[in-house]
Amino acid sequence: MNEFADVLDPGNIDTVVSPAMGGILFGYMIGLKLSKKMVFTERKDERMQLRRGFEIKPGEKVLIAEDVITTGGSVFEVIEICKNAGAEIKGIICIVDRSENVRFDYPLNHLIKLQVEKFDPENCPLCRNGIEIYYPGSRKQ
Repeated sequence: MNEFADVLDPGNIDTVVSPAMGGILFGYMIGLKLSKKMVFTERKDERMQLRRGFEIKPGEKVLIAEDVITTGGSVFEVIEICKNAGAEIKGIICIVDRSENVRFDYPLNHLIKLQVEKFDPENCPLCRNGIEIYYPGSRKQ
């Protein structure tokens, strides 16, 4: 975690918040390293929310931790939960940032930045060769 030393100031963070499922372990490890509380959000009825007795109090300084950011969708949902609770969001941290043109209103730090090549369907070499697409993400089957 030394790669994040400048953003992981324990005096500047009260709680680490992660979206389930992928961000839980990373968020837990960040919380453990900082000796801070860690909570996670999860989906219920297609909506991200705090459950299991977790709460964020007004003025609580939070760091959002995610494993992989692609579209930023889960992180945006966690941001809304934190803002609605009155938390002070100090930043976002992830292991892999493979997003393009995703802008949060908070500092984003990552271990790895990946540029993933994308194609329109009419120019896709896999489509041209009849190779079926397999989507391993958490939102689509």
